[in-house]
Amino acid sequence: MVNEVMAFDAGWLSLQVLPIRLSFTSSESAYHLELRDLVLGTLTLLQEEPISALGLNRDAHYSMDTEEEWHAVGDRFIPNEPWAEITGGGRAGLHRLAVQVTREGTELAMGSTNITVGTSTEAAPNGVFLGINDHFQLSPPDEPTTAAALLPVLEDEWEPARARAIAIAAHIIG
Repeated sequence: MVNEVMAFDAGWLSLQVLPIRLSFTSSESAYHLELRDLVLGTLTLLQEEPISALGLNRDAHYSMDTEEEWHAVGDRFIPNEPWAEITGGGRAGLHRLAVQVTREGTELAMGSTNITVGTSTEAAPNGVFLGINDHFQLSPPDEPTTAAALLPVLEDEWEPARARAIAIAAHIIG
């Protein structure tokens, strides 16, 4: 029997290995450099493994002080006017919005930044969820390259992706 899934949780680090995905996650932002170094070290050992994409993700839950502030975030992206006929003049609420922005860069660093804004149950009652995925497509999925090809992307793009996520959060949450 072949194990198809492996999961490991050690406080600041969660690791999940699936047949087509390797995921390193930390809920502790203080460990972001240690997380990067662990991923780099792991992939340095697995340089010949096939890979086609890399995603650098940041998810955050914000608790707004008031219901008005919470609605203001949603109203910036989903104004109530187009929904007035459907809601009978009532308020329409933002549940989840996903936006993809093409990101220019070097040949290896091209891709997209995918942003999800929505309600958060973790930061209830006035919670806003913000998910930011910097996606780097290294090769077509049916023609994977090797993990060695993503090492420079991970080294060069880790901090810019983190800075981009912080700037996006400041813009959206304000």
